Amino acid sequence: MVQQKSKELEAKLAPCQYAVGVASGSKKLIAAVRTFLSAGESDKQRVLLSLDAKNAFNSMSRQAILEGVDRLIPDLTQYFLQWYGEPAELWSHHEKGYTCKVLSQEGAQQGGSEGPA
Repeated sequence: MVQQKSKELEAKLAPCQYAVGVASGSKKLIAAVRTFLSAGESDKQRVLLSLDAKNAFNSMSRQAILEGVDRLIPDLTQYFLQWYGEPAELWSHHEKGYTCKVLSQEGAQQGGSEGPA
């Protein structure tokens, strides 16, 4: 469903990001940064701010994501709630033979189309 809405998502998000619905987004971002840094007069100072999305998958507020989805693409609200309306159980098997369960209550699952790229 997200793929079906990719053009609409790109139109609404493209001025602010290079991941969702943007083909070759990383390449476009690199080209934009290079253009910014090389444009203009050589005696002018330029500042480039880089933000590290540390643990981006597990630290985003699902409520904030839901509000953004509902505001920008309301057709995807129920899709989002289907996957993130309740905490997900994540299981890990330890090499010593025991299994751990962790509840994923924030952020998006890595690899999901709704998370950071």
